[in-house]
Amino acid sequence: MIADSNKSRAMSTAIETAVAELEGVDLAERCAELGLQAPDSDGVLRVEMLGRQLEFVLPTLKTAAHPIDHLLVLHYLLGGRLCRGLPSRPMTHLSANETPPSAPAQGASSALQASTQPTFTTSGKWESFRQFPGGQFYWKPFCSRTSDKLTAEIGNDLDLLTQRLGRYRWSREDVGDFGARINVFGPVYLLLVYNCGDDEFPCEADILFDANLKRIYCAEDAVALAGRLCLGLCNQKCRPCSSCNLCDTKAEVIE
Repeated sequence: MIADSNKSRAMSTAIETAVAELEGVDLAERCAELGLQAPDSDGVLRVEMLGRQLEFVLPTLKTAAHPIDHLLVLHYLLGGRLCRGLPSRPMTHLSANETPPSAPAQGASSALQASTQPTFTTSGKWESFRQFPGGQFYWKPFCSRTSDKLTAEIGNDLDLLTQRLGRYRWSREDVGDFGARINVFGPVYLLLVYNCGDDEFPCEADILFDANLKRIYCAEDAVALAGRLCLGLCNQKCRPCSSCNLCDTKAEVIE
């Protein structure tokens, strides 16, 4: 219970930090830069994430979505600036104790602008979680929350896997014994590579990321992103959980 409480506080703090970083940001413009639908005229930002419609009320960005989903969308809206140590708000919104970035050297302004622009476009190149900064360190936790759970649930039953994928927007890819390109939200996709086992080797699965996603998400975010997908494919919920519609109502609740 203490561990759950600490995790909940850490999640709340991370959400509060992200919301504060987005204060003063033109979200209509930011959504256009990041390939998301602009907020409605009623002041609600709607994001379809893994088959669910999430609603974020402006300007507080409060939502009934699961805290993990809340944070993943907020970090995406930050355009990767938080994990890269870059300012998220216009300099006119920096507080008195914040230092604006130094002026770039002559001839370097265009390069600096390109490196700090909060945009995301798919590269068409898929990479392992290991390619994220710190990915080698988090590799075992990543597998325990993603591929290990998925292979234990699905085994060699590719028909079951296809059935579970039916709740998402996805398309077949010619990789492994079964490949699926799955839309998480907006222009963000994950690639599931699944290989069945035999008498000698167990079944294996891997979740691959677009190479450009490293500009948006840190390793911890990538674990959460792939973990949410695999929990849904396993018909499981994460803790703490309410009616987030991630999975079936009779699903097992796990840590």
